Parts: sequence; structure tokens; C-alpha cells
Amino acid sequence: MPHSALLQALPDAAILATPDGVVQGWNQAATRLLGWSPGEMLGRPLVERFPAGERERVDEDRRRLGSGMGWVGPVRDFHKDGHPLWVEARVEPLRDESGAVTGVLEVVRGFGPDRAAGPRR
Repeated sequence: MPHSALLQALPDAAILATPDGVVQGWNQAATRLLGWSPGEMLGRPLVERFPAGERERVDEDRRRLGSGMGWVGPVRDFHKDGHPLWVEARVEPLRDESGAVTGVLEVVRGFGPDRAAGPRR
């Protein structure tokens, strides 16, 4: 099954990127949560969807993933219109048979209204 069909089957926002951060997959749940369409994101650096003041932090996170470290937890993200939102994110490096990082999968779930303020980071 192609990765795009797998991403679309997920109920949460799912983004697939190359190790250097270029978006290769973007599901409809990501569009609903973050506001960007697949047509706007596919083939573009993921960092471009963040406000300029956040891009250094996001790029640093991406570099850590390139070294093979994933993470799970709450994080401040941003909608296309610029407003911040708190999400629970799981970001995992994808590896080939030899263990080399070949991509990054990010699965994101927005907090409900009762946790709208989210944690401080």
C-alpha cells in the first residue's frame, strides 16, 4: 500500500518527511488541524510552515531526528493562520534495513478544549 493511503487512513494528523525535512506525505487530518493543504506542503521544507521565530527550534528538532532520536510529548505548534495550538506529537525516524534514517513520521493530535492552553514550552 502506498504511504499516502496509509497516512490517509490515520485519524490523527500525519506528516511524512525526508531526513532533511522535505514533506513527502500530508494527510487530511493534518489539513484539518494545521490548515495547510497537501498541495501547499508536498515537496516543501516542513520548517516553512512555522512562523519565522520558531524555525530555528523546529530545525534543531529535525537535526536531532536525523541522528536517530525520536520523541513523544506535548509541544506548541502553529496553524497556518499563525495562531499557536498545543498538540501531542509523536515523531519517529524511519529506518531502512541497515538502520540508516530514511525519513521522519510525525503523528499529531490536538488537545481538546479542556486542555487548550496546553503545557508551557
